[in-house]
Amino acid sequence: MTERKKVLIIDDEQGIRDMLSMVLLMNNFESLCACDGETAALLAERTCFDVIISDYSMPGMNGAEVIRKVRALCPRSFIIGISAGANRTAFLEAGADTFLRKPFSPDDLLALLLPLSL
Repeated sequence: MTERKKVLIIDDEQGIRDMLSMVLLMNNFESLCACDGETAALLAERTCFDVIISDYSMPGMNGAEVIRKVRALCPRSFIIGISAGANRTAFLEAGADTFLRKPFSPDDLLALLLPLSL
C-alpha cells in the first residue's frame, strides 16, 4: 500500500478547511490545517508537505507572503494558490505551482492532486 501524501491546507475559513480535509481524506491524502500564515510556517518548519494549498486573503500574511515562506522551507512541495480574487499572478510569482479560482469543485482540485498520488 502506498503512503498517503501529506497536504497542508492554509485558509482562515473553517468551512473551507473542513471541506478540503474531507475531500482529501476520501481520496487517500493526509491533511493538516492552519488558519493563518504564521501557523503554516511553524508547521512547515517541522514537516515538509507533499502539497500545500493556500488561500490569499487571511489575517497577518497574505497568501503570496505565505507561499514565499513555505516555498523556502519546503522547496519540493507542490503548491496551489486558491482565491476568489484575481491573485493568480501574485501566487505564481511567489512560487506557487498553480492556481485555482474560488469557487472550485472537488474534481478541479483532484485533477491536480491525483497524478501526484501515483
